[in-house]
Amino acid sequence: MVLLISLRLHAQLIFAPKKQLDINYRYFCNYCQSMTVKSPPISEIESESIRFWGEVAELLGFPRSTGEVYGHLFISKHPLCADEIAEFTGSSRSGSGQHLKLLTEIGAIRISQAVQDRKAHFELQTDLGVLIRRLSNTRIFPKLAELNQQRLKLEQLASESDAPHLIERFDKLERWKQKIEPLANLLKSLI
Repeated sequence: MVLLISLRLHAQLIFAPKKQLDINYRYFCNYCQSMTVKSPPISEIESESIRFWGEVAELLGFPRSTGEVYGHLFISKHPLCADEIAEFTGSSRSGSGQHLKLLTEIGAIRISQAVQDRKAHFELQTDLGVLIRRLSNTRIFPKLAELNQQRLKLEQLASESDAPHLIERFDKLERWKQKIEPLANLLKSLI
């Protein structure tokens, strides 16, 4: 649409009188300005809360923008739909949807049951146990299992390489794993 208007404006630049050009140019500028997304104003505490959750997300290995989406839900008085999140963050609806999907998968947010609307609304997961269990089962434990498989392959390569210092270091890692394993099993049983 903007391309069509700009092509039309370009054609009018060539053939139109000056007064008509000024009107068309102002119309085009107003149209472009109306197409930009304007986020509602937020207070300093809200802005700092959003920034805080962005940093927490980065610390946990998630995109900063995912933390910012969580931050918007954190400061909101009521559940928000993906369109509202997109408006607040200035991102696309699909981008917001991806962040909401990730946050739902790890148990940080949930679909709100209180809102009677066709659109799904999201709110914070207030049960810490659910959050820890889902985050651990979807992210932490699978990654630890994957890393353990990589360690075993590297240990095999080290034993075949005839590098005594690597064999010794992988033996030490195996001893550490055996010491930590009972604690990891206890943790898994608690969550």
